[in-house]
Amino acid sequence: MKKKILPLLIYFLGALGAYAQTININPGGDPESSMTLDQLIENVFLGTSCATVSNITSISYSNVEYFDAAFNIVTGERSYAYFTNTGTNFPLNRGLILSTGAATASQGANSIFGFTGSEGMGPAWSGDTDLKTILDNRFGDNQVTENATVVEFDFVPLDTNFSFEYLFASDEYKEADYECSTVQDGFAFILTGPGVVNDPGITGKNIALLADGVTPVSVGTIHNNTAMCAPAQNPGLYVNYYTAGGGGVAATAPIQYNGRTVLFTASHAVTPGSSYHMKMVIADRGDNAYDSAVFLKASTIVTINVDLGPDRNVCIGDF
Repeated sequence: MKKKILPLLIYFLGALGAYAQTININPGGDPESSMTLDQLIENVFLGTSCATVSNITSISYSNVEYFDAAFNIVTGERSYAYFTNTGTNFPLNRGLILSTGAATASQGANSIFGFTGSEGMGPAWSGDTDLKTILDNRFGDNQVTENATVVEFDFVPLDTNFSFEYLFASDEYKEADYECSTVQDGFAFILTGPGVVNDPGITGKNIALLADGVTPVSVGTIHNNTAMCAPAQNPGLYVNYYTAGGGGVAATAPIQYNGRTVLFTASHAVTPGSSYHMKMVIADRGDNAYDSAVFLKASTIVTINVDLGPDRNVCIGDF
């Protein structure tokens, strides 16, 4: 009897450990799990203790179709989600997801053979003209964008720097040669306001960039797919969740994507007291297969205008 109990106990603890390492999407009992995207931006991304913003708007989709691990069609999923994490193999403990597919299906492990969203099987929704311009300029062609999830808001900075933390994840990683293709999902954080030099063709500047301040964060600029798209690009900034021998499945991955970037900080100099506008957008490009997502860290912006009323200490730690 003891010989049977020990293997079962080891199996149970191992399974529990693997489960604990995945992120939790819209966990039950958390009020954030039922919030709209606008509410998540205000209450999770920006924080509610001190931050005040205006004109929060968003575009998302609430009927995404995708294949589950058993290849059943699941419908009614959202292109955004709230998440928490208590494991040690994912750099964010709490935040929200903007995606080109079913963000609510982003929880690991990576077991759906590359499928986390509409994947060409369900109706695509609209793209975004600003992101299309950015990507057309980047690749030198003309491709449609689809399945856009968009957030916009106005803010007034208190400090001279505006910044927040994020990472990018995608199922395009290791799927054929998407890293070298012009048909890549894309995203941008477009800042508009005093002192911001516009990118070509749009009003505002994309600040989702590598440390050089020029190279955009993307599937093509961060990868290690040397088999199909050599040479690797900034492989030290890439985290792999794709197992080559198992149909792409990675049983211990914390998220349902083939790979992700490391944690980045988007930032730009700003003028305190002036009005600025931020647009966050992610979309498919050229097709709606192999979805991507941006994970935004909760409460990382520290330059939002705060109405303190009578003089008192600014609760910076609450941002």
